[in-house]
Formats: sequence, structure tokens, C-alpha cells
Amino acid sequence: MLSGTGVSGGAVSAAGAPSDVQSYQETYSNGKPRVTWSAGIAGGRYLLQGRQVFYYESGHKQWESTYQAGKKAGVETWWSDAGARQWERTYAADGTWDWKLFDAAGRVTAESHWKGKDLLDANVEGGLPR
Repeated sequence: MLSGTGVSGGAVSAAGAPSDVQSYQETYSNGKPRVTWSAGIAGGRYLLQGRQVFYYESGHKQWESTYQAGKKAGVETWWSDAGARQWERTYAADGTWDWKLFDAAGRVTAESHWKGKDLLDANVEGGLPR
């Protein structure tokens, strides 16, 4: 089931972010949230803006990401149904991003650094040296 308020208008803000941003929620048949997100219109395009969260039917978070004008920004995280963090990506404004994988105890087991789709550095033994 989908709920939320409609998106109207279509003006583009000075920063390129969508205007008339509205929040939405889709639920499982048991009434628990399946996904929540916010979006608006910019330049005639429907763009995600703010947090998007998917949930397992149990109610635990599955995946969370933040969007700015339709592009991922900040931290993106995936959890197991038991609530353990599986991986995390951190997006920087310059187009680079870091990807960390975690074991069941929450320790970093692998980390990589990317620019777009190009791998810049990786360490499968744990974290990258800083």
C-alpha cells in the first residue's frame, strides 16, 4: 500500500534540488513500512531528495541511503534481517566513495576506494591505511 501526498508544481530551486518535496511510504500487508522516501520535481524530472529507507517485513532496516537532487550523498548502509551491518558506502562531493564490508562481529573485513566506477585502492584484509 502506498501513502503520501502528491507532488505538484515543478519549479527548480536555485541549487538544482527538487522543489515541492513530499514524503511517501509503502507498507507490507501487515501494516509495517516496506519503504519510505522523499522526492520532488526538478527540471521536469522526479528526483529522490533526502532519506530513502527499505525495511524487512520483520520491521528491521534493510537499506538506507540519502539523496541530493537524485544522487546518492553521505552514507548508504545495508543490514541483515538480524540487524547486523553488512556493508556501508560513503559518498563524497568530488565523486569518490568508500565501500566497507563487515563481518558478523561488526569488524571491517574489506575496504575499497572508488572514483565513479573506477577502483582506486582496495584492501581485503581490513581497512585501508589512512
